[in-house]
Amino acid sequence: MERSTISPASPTGPASTRDVPVIAEVRVAAFCIPTESLESDGTRKWDRTTLIIVEPAAAGWSGLGYAYAEPAAAALIHDVLAPLLRGCPAMALNEAHARMAPALR
Repeated sequence: MERSTISPASPTGPASTRDVPVIAEVRVAAFCIPTESLESDGTRKWDRTTLIIVEPAAAGWSGLGYAYAEPAAAALIHDVLAPLLRGCPAMALNEAHARMAPALR
């Protein structure tokens, strides 16, 4: 298991250093779910809904994120964003954002 060390600050001074799990794997999947009939929102029509699932895993635990998007979004996450998250502390959301944002410009 990969681990990273952080030292969170507290109002009374620095906290003791502790080990935190880092993201070791990011699983990505796209599921195309057909609709019973053609659907529309007044601007567009569709006959399926695509669900994107992302599961980052660290220290035997996994998170779950999802979105409704085109299958290309899953490819972007898998090929571009997931490699940037590997090794990132699991609860360091600002760091995860900082790693991924430049890749999307």
